[in-house]
Amino acid sequence: MRITLCVILSHVPIFRRLIGRREVLNQALELIKQMPQNDVTSKLVTALPNLADELYSEARNWVKTLKLSNLLLAECVLDLELVGGFDSVATYTKDMELASLYIDAIVFAATGKTAGGIPDEWEYRDTGTENYRGIAKYSLAEQYYNVADPEAWLFGKEYSRIAIGSAEITHTVSVSIATLRIRKHGAWITEHALTGRVPSKEERDAFSAFENQAYKGLGEVIKSHVNS
Repeated sequence: MRITLCVILSHVPIFRRLIGRREVLNQALELIKQMPQNDVTSKLVTALPNLADELYSEARNWVKTLKLSNLLLAECVLDLELVGGFDSVATYTKDMELASLYIDAIVFAATGKTAGGIPDEWEYRDTGTENYRGIAKYSLAEQYYNVADPEAWLFGKEYSRIAIGSAEITHTVSVSIATLRIRKHGAWITEHALTGRVPSKEERDAFSAFENQAYKGLGEVIKSHVNS
């Protein structure tokens, strides 16, 4: 995902109704419904409930795969799925702002929480980004993490903080390969919900080859860290 911060923050919620501290209206969805309706926006609206359920179910399955039972981690996995999902929505809508708005609508539909907010530098580097929902936090990852895959590093730090209470490097790196699959599955699930298309065998094989190559590189990273 390569998305500018101005696109992420360009939509301003205009509807809000609160019960205590919990928002009960999907503001992003309401903004989409207020737009001139066409085949694209209508599909976004009708696909949302099942898409949000499927992505969040997948996120909870990933938490089990990572041998944890933690709601916060499931929400962090959902955010990462939506990094890939954003690309699929942007391709479908050909509208970056609408795609960003739709991702926020998915977050609320899945979790009941409103996406938004950008961590400050201290949170990126030390205290953590795991309490921020949505994909906005990923927009500045490469500014703070001088690594080959800043998105994987951000999620890895979130995973490590949730799992052991600190951003320890071995835990951070250990989920790097999983982040590739989480993002790709998020993209494929979202594309299927909007277009009915499933990835071809060639696409699946190409991704598997990419994963295998990344796994070899990860082994070298871990080895160099252990021996340093």
